[in-house]
Amino acid sequence: FSPSFAGIDTAFLTISDSNGLCASTQPLIITVNAVDTPQVVGDLEFCDNLTSAYINVDKGWNVGNAAWSFTPITGSGNITLSNGKFNPSSVGEGTWQMQYSYTNLNGCTGSLVDTIQVFRTPLEPTLSSDIFCVGEDVIISANGSDPDSVYWYSTSSADSSSLIGAGNPYFWNVASQDDVDNPKTVFARAENEHCVSDVVSYIIPVTPSPSVSISRSYLDSTGNNTTTYDQYEIIYGDAPFDITFRA
Repeated sequence: FSPSFAGIDTAFLTISDSNGLCASTQPLIITVNAVDTPQVVGDLEFCDNLTSAYINVDKGWNVGNAAWSFTPITGSGNITLSNGKFNPSSVGEGTWQMQYSYTNLNGCTGSLVDTIQVFRTPLEPTLSSDIFCVGEDVIISANGSDPDSVYWYSTSSADSSSLIGAGNPYFWNVASQDDVDNPKTVFARAENEHCVSDVVSYIIPVTPSPSVSISRSYLDSTGNNTTTYDQYEIIYGDAPFDITFRA
């Protein structure tokens, strides 16, 4: 008799014992109970900057005698569950084989084997602190654990709608007078295939271009001193004579 072939049902089996012309029959009822196979609900991939992560498993019907075990494949941290939660930041980066089993009220056992992964979270980038002048290209550099994977945003939400660029260094714009009057802020974070750093902000420092006026002092051919500057003017006089320019 194969319960897996019979399926979830109640079978009636009659047993007869024949002895010559006489026979007796005794019914035997066989019941095949259900075993719910546990199923993972959600993701089993986490980032190591999380302090609490929930392993969500549909544990089956009338669970009793549930047991968890986690065996390191890579990494050395130990996963300990409390109400289905553990702390990835204390466990660290690595991969574990997860085993879960239970026995329901009918005495049937269900089990699950899967893999949990905790990935490294990149450190937040450190941005350059250069000062830019009006008319100058604003190029921002980032340093950190993943400087080649820096993404730049126009808002602190750092979502796809506010993404303005990627890469390092990053050309933001040409500095303008409006950036002096209304300072602009950009936001950046480092990202890898699985995890993202915290978002950092950077107020772009732009200074106005200096207002330059040029004057000069000299004695002209008539002996007069003048400070008028005209870049197209030709100065006449007996050489040698001194000309002093001031800005």
